[in-house]
Amino acid sequence: MAVVGFVFLVAAFAASLAAAVALVAGGVAEKSALSAIGRAAVLASFAALLVCCGVLVACFMTGDVSIQYVLEERSLSTDSLAWLYKLSGLWAGRAGSLLFWTFLIAFFNAVILLRGFLEGKAQARDEARVASASRLDDFAMAIVSAVV
Repeated sequence: MAVVGFVFLVAAFAASLAAAVALVAGGVAEKSALSAIGRAAVLASFAALLVCCGVLVACFMTGDVSIQYVLEERSLSTDSLAWLYKLSGLWAGRAGSLLFWTFLIAFFNAVILLRGFLEGKAQARDEARVASASRLDDFAMAIVSAVV
């Protein structure tokens, strides 16, 4: 599990970096192909971080202590709320909290992307306004991807 989590964490970092570069380059050069690559990288980053958080939660729930963070932050409670204590292990320490916040930022970045995609389909007739809003969304996603 630890290897899977690490691989997806590295993939999320690479996708975030690629998204930031492609979205800025696509916005400056007004190349839709670069912007499309950046948008795909935003979704890839979100998916990879979702897997990372899922791996960590699965380790907490099953008691798999192959990850040092799980060993340090796990709950040994056996009462009726034990599942909640195990789930809260995700954000119990600094590393898990940073991973969870990064996941939330990537989630909202994906929401910006999907909102722009749905608005673009609904208002395809007004191309100038959609292109301007799309460029603004691209820059917003690039900034958020750089933060991630």
